[in-house]
Amino acid sequence: MEFTALDYAVLSFYLIASAGLGTLIGRGQKNVNDYFLAGKRVPWWAISFSIVATETSTLTFIGAPAIAYTGNLTFLQVIV
Repeated sequence: MEFTALDYAVLSFYLIASAGLGTLIGRGQKNVNDYFLAGKRVPWWAISFSIVATETSTLTFIGAPAIAYTGNLTFLQVIV
C-alpha cells in the first residue's frame, strides 16, 4: 500500500496544525513553573483526574481482563 497525494496532504496538514496549535497555546507559558505546575492555578479535582487517567494506562486497560480470566476472575476486584 502506497501513500497517495491525498495521504501526504492530510499528513502535512496534521503536522502543521499540531505545530501551530502547540505554538499558539505555548505562548502563555513563561517559565518551567507554568509548564509543569500550570502556574499553581489548577484545582485539586483536576489534578486528581489527571492522576487517575495516568494510572489507568493502556496496559492496565487491556491486560487486566486477561489477568482476571487466567486467575479465575480474582484480579477483577482490583479493577472495579
